[in-house]
Amino acid sequence: MPRTIIETAGAPAPPPFSEHITQLSEHAAGTCQLGFDVVDLERFCRDLSGQGVEFTSPPTVVHGQKIARFKDADGAECSVSGR
Repeated sequence: MPRTIIETAGAPAPPPFSEHITQLSEHAAGTCQLGFDVVDLERFCRDLSGQGVEFTSPPTVVHGQKIARFKDADGAECSVSGR
């Protein structure tokens, strides 16, 4: 697969394409994922865990945002961000 890198003045070059392979396979074309924002992420996760909600990823800082992932009643993965 050919690779094109575009740089703008002062901006760093993007990481190699191989670093994005995992992201591409997790987010294939034709799929979507719901995302929510809450005021207190830790409390939200604690409250839902207590109600039996399955979290697939605990609150983790990703690109400067604290994000957690959980499965809804149908098994679809959703993400939630907050402070």
